[in-house]
Amino acid sequence: MHFDEARGAFVGGSPPEAAALAGACYERLLLRNAIYNSSVMVRERVFTAVGGVDVTIPGNSVQDYELWLRTARRFPFGFVAEPLTVWRLHPGQGYWNRRTMLTEELRLLERYTGGQFTGPLRPRLARLLEELGLAHLEARESAPARRYFGRALRTTPSRRNAMLYALSFSPGGCAGRLLDLRARLWRLVGHQPPDDLPVWAVHRKPARRLVTEMNVEHSCKLRGDQD
Repeated sequence: MHFDEARGAFVGGSPPEAAALAGACYERLLLRNAIYNSSVMVRERVFTAVGGVDVTIPGNSVQDYELWLRTARRFPFGFVAEPLTVWRLHPGQGYWNRRTMLTEELRLLERYTGGQFTGPLRPRLARLLEELGLAHLEARESAPARRYFGRALRTTPSRRNAMLYALSFSPGGCAGRLLDLRARLWRLVGHQPPDDLPVWAVHRKPARRLVTEMNVEHSCKLRGDQD
């Protein structure tokens, strides 16, 4: 379960694909890290065999992901279908440092796949590249955003990826203003952010709020694709 510190309420819950991480699940874990560290129990002999967290990887959430991938290569996982822990959401946690986290996640997947993204890993790569592009566009960094959108378009051609790639060529802060406009239009038609979006993210500036909503919406679609 998630607890939004600013709202003082429980929001959302564990992603449905967490239940799929049982038995030999290395291939499924490559598609998304649905593991919350506070909910994990590991036998000592497992850590002895695979080693601990690689602290040389920037971004604490990616350090965890690498450890679970390394573990899943050698050991089966188990899953208890019962809420036993609460994950606290707050603005200072590393999970929301999007550019660092996504960049390191991309490097990690490239290392573990040898750069060979085939089958379901191909759309997984495209989604990750798109999220990286959005994170850089949010920060008004057009050049890296264009690079990631272009790669996403080459990986999985789509109208959405083409639109985002074109948007990255907009001069100055034009792309950010267009994102702001779309966020306002979403609110005008009654669009509501997901229930598991923290209140401090909901009340950010429009462009940043839109990117956060798009990322969470993307995550929800990914969950549905993998059920």
